[in-house]
Amino acid sequence: MMRFLSCFVVCVRAATALTLTTRSRVPNSTPQELQQFLATPANWPRIVLSSVGVEGAAPASPLRPGSEIDELFGLPPVLPLRVKWRCEAAGANTLDVRSADGLDSVATDCRMDFSIEADGDASVVDLAMSYEPASPLALLAAPVLVVDNWLALNVLLPRAFSGSPLVRQKDVPGLAFFALLSTWHFGVGPAIREAVLDWR
Repeated sequence: MMRFLSCFVVCVRAATALTLTTRSRVPNSTPQELQQFLATPANWPRIVLSSVGVEGAAPASPLRPGSEIDELFGLPPVLPLRVKWRCEAAGANTLDVRSADGLDSVATDCRMDFSIEADGDASVVDLAMSYEPASPLALLAAPVLVVDNWLALNVLLPRAFSGSPLVRQKDVPGLAFFALLSTWHFGVGPAIREAVLDWR
């Protein structure tokens, strides 16, 4: 089964940087249309299980170089987690967003670099996600991020782009479990760690 996954991990030991790469083929799309869809922050919670919302001046408009947006994770308002993304580059078939501060106490220098190429009546999307781990949790979370990225690009993105239902009834149990796992890695786990450190 794993041989069918168009996703692989490259752990680059340049300082402590990690790079996770994912590839997807989205039918009935052009690179320009797909770039506009991915560059629109309001679409992110529709395609990323660990994302629960975005906040900014114009979340329903495609990002342009220099524009910023906050992406929310965790369990707000009980456990709000936030990453501030800045668009560094946006072309007809590319998108580069970065977060120098990343996720507090977990990772810094986060980057999502998309490139899109035409493939007949479809588009092939390549995502290179990189970050500098700021705690062991960021290293342990890499397998979760690999699955999160693969689901985002290969399952949820094609459905959201085509307007199909994002989740089929038979997928609910598995996706619910993975959402809980993601919340633990990026929300509950860091919160418990900080509470223990404060208590000590």
